[in-house]
Amino acid sequence: MKKFFTLAALLLLGGSMASAQFITKALDENDQPTFDWSKAVKFIPISISNSVGEAMPAEDVVFDATIDDNRNFLYVWDETYTGVEQDGSLNSFGQPEDHIAMDVTTFGWSGCGFCSVGEAQDWSVLDDSWVLHFAIKSTDNAGHQIVVGENHGFTLGDAEVNGSKVLGNFERNGEWYYVDLPYSVVKQLADVPVWGDDATNYLGNYLKILSGGVQGTQLRLDNIFWYKDNTIEVEEPIDDVYVLGEVNGNSWAPNVGVHLEEMEAGVYVGNLNTDGRNDGFNYFGFTSKLAETDDQGGWDYIAPYRFGAESEGDFWVTEDLYGQPLTITKNNYQAFRLPLGVWDLKVDINNMTVVINKLDVTPDIYILGEVNGNTWDPAVGVQMENVSDVEYVANIECDGRNDGFNYFSFTKRLAQEGETWDDIADYRFGAVSEGDFWVTPEQLGQPISLTGENGQALKIAAGKYSLKLNMAELTLVITKNGILGDLNGDNAVDVDDMNIIINIMLGKADQTTAADLNNDGAVDVDDMNIIINIMLGKN
Repeated sequence: MKKFFTLAALLLLGGSMASAQFITKALDENDQPTFDWSKAVKFIPISISNSVGEAMPAEDVVFDATIDDNRNFLYVWDETYTGVEQDGSLNSFGQPEDHIAMDVTTFGWSGCGFCSVGEAQDWSVLDDSWVLHFAIKSTDNAGHQIVVGENHGFTLGDAEVNGSKVLGNFERNGEWYYVDLPYSVVKQLADVPVWGDDATNYLGNYLKILSGGVQGTQLRLDNIFWYKDNTIEVEEPIDDVYVLGEVNGNSWAPNVGVHLEEMEAGVYVGNLNTDGRNDGFNYFGFTSKLAETDDQGGWDYIAPYRFGAESEGDFWVTEDLYGQPLTITKNNYQAFRLPLGVWDLKVDINNMTVVINKLDVTPDIYILGEVNGNTWDPAVGVQMENVSDVEYVANIECDGRNDGFNYFSFTKRLAQEGETWDDIADYRFGAVSEGDFWVTPEQLGQPISLTGENGQALKIAAGKYSLKLNMAELTLVITKNGILGDLNGDNAVDVDDMNIIINIMLGKADQTTAADLNNDGAVDVDDMNIIINIMLGKN
């Protein structure tokens, strides 16, 4: 069973509950140590007895902070403590071995520190799975301030020492009690960074003890060390964010992602382009670390770093959710689902939310193939006009070059210089069929279903056609001889067709479906703009 430490559970400052949480009698009634070695897997020794040192495998000692009078020292400040003879009792691990025994002198204050000098220590190895262990005993009631690094530490006793918070007390019966204090609690007790500006290059006191100014106050310490506790589960911190999935032309690969920029502490922003490759939609999630290569452990490698939507399955981001904070979680890895478009993302790790807004930008759509005199060149296509968020229109002419027929499909991006069909494969789409889709006369004017990725070509007889493409529904409506904007049927788009639009808008003529060029259910200025663009040669 894993042990989870939280501030609410741990920071029980003062009283017997805190003592029960962190302070344990070191020896049982048979003088056997109560410390559980099975949970300790890595070590940083500070002051240890021979038997405890032998219990720490050399390969599990991350670094040695014990006193060597070369790099590591125990300094007593201004002779405020004096060494005293030990009482000959067993140490905190039940062995007849030495421990630290000092009394406060007459200076009116006291202090000592374990200090690294000359060569810096790297304390950044400590995370919330590490625990500070030491044993203490006394027969007086004085409080002791224990300080890790630069922070203000904590008090063992009934009243604060030097303003440090009371962690708890131990029985003053001359028997050993050990303190096991998780690093997470050390950080919560601190009101300054534990290691100052740089934990990786720390010089100075890494552990300090102050016992007040009453002459004769006893300081008895034994077996001081840090250990990594394998019963504490630590979540990986999120200090970088990538969008993983079908965005900006990427595929689902563990080593490919869109890096979001950190705008402020814990807040990441960026833009995404979704090309609608999955029936008009794209899927994505988040990760705090990418794999180095596609085969570096695959998805298993980045599994601890992935996080995404809080849902039972993939989360569909609907229009009513744009601009709203959506909960993200590290506890499951469901993907978000977005339609075709360009999007602005703001990920707030502090609150574990993402806000998604659609930008006023629409992706390009091209007709690829044997239309308007083109050949099957991945770099050449007829650009469709975007007439609403999801609607595109175009006029095409097919010359019947293949036994009276022509073939075409669609793409969201044309090949650039030096690119091939493979480079735009993810952007191509077309008919839902086993092979090329034959558009029969009965299907003209009816919605034809398309697929968002690598669809088959449509096969159509020679002639002139108008096309209306709906990228939200992924449907295509083809009208023969229905040149888009030719409302009077004279095979030209001109001022006469514009006058028809104007008369409908003024109520002088009945509204017709043909005049609703952008298919939004109304004849209005947007339809007039389509006529004007056609007349200007923009479509």
